[in-house]
Amino acid sequence: MNDSESMRAAFEEAVSKVGGQSEVSRKLKAMGLRFSQQRLWHHLRVKGACPIELVIPLEKLSGVGRHELRPDLPELFPAPAEFPDVERREGNRRVAERRNGDRREDERRSEAA
Repeated sequence: MNDSESMRAAFEEAVSKVGGQSEVSRKLKAMGLRFSQQRLWHHLRVKGACPIELVIPLEKLSGVGRHELRPDLPELFPAPAEFPDVERREGNRRVAERRNGDRREDERRSEAA
């Protein structure tokens, strides 16, 4: 599958996961983006690619990665392999937040005693 076919398939998958073109349009409006169902249809069926301004919001709504929606723009939306171990960093951030929460709880207990 070439880039244009994979972009179209990813775009269709993202729209489908959200609940269709009208639902995407409604959810984008709730996010402050004005993007009609008709305009979405045009990009999906005629152009076959997700517009750049919708890549990040559509990723948030559908879970389909930005690098899948626009593989033709690796400088803007790099594939996860090009990121330095994002999952590990996220895990470390969560552990740090948990530790900080435990410290705050310990401080509250010592102040109460």
